Amino acid sequence: MTKVKDIKREIFANGPVVAPMQLLADFLVYSGGIYSPTEGVAAVYGSNGKPVVHAVNISGWGKSKEAGIPYWLVENSWGAKWGEEGYAKIAIGESIMEHYVVVGTPETPLTLERAEKERVVAEEKKEAARKERAEREERIAAAKKARAEAEAEEEFDDLDLDLDDDIDNEEKDEVKDEVNVDESADGAKEGDDGEF
Repeated sequence: MTKVKDIKREIFANGPVVAPMQLLADFLVYSGGIYSPTEGVAAVYGSNGKPVVHAVNISGWGKSKEAGIPYWLVENSWGAKWGEEGYAKIAIGESIMEHYVVVGTPETPLTLERAEKERVVAEEKKEAARKERAEREERIAAAKKARAEAEAEEEFDDLDLDLDDDIDNEEKDEVKDEVNVDESADGAKEGDDGEF
């Protein structure tokens, strides 16, 4: 598990989980309160020269009334003489590696049945998401096609209007020519003795 909410939900539903934490020198002498590493504290190194990563059970959580600091309630493996009778309150987000919490589930018929149901549900969700994605892609393709057809139709209409304008202008020119001829003929009848 990787999220605080999920970790809390798991503890509430099924009990303690296991979490790693980097072991720091001040954690060795913890005796009570909410633990948060002191600034500049040194890591504890093992015989191999690497920092020690220690595992603790997270069995609950809370928030201090005085400072309002959220914390994990952890059980350590160092016995009742360490900390608060073998337990510690560790500030959430401080030293526990909350991105790598391990949940243990016993293989009972009930848990195996639940795991199979969860697998089936996950497969159904995956298939539904695949179908939804395919349908969405079809809708997008249809919308693109319709848009392209509309744009082509609009271009054709614009072309058709241009042709209509050209035809109208030609007809107007013809009518104008006829009118000019008629006016010329009338002018000749009423006008001077000029020749035409």
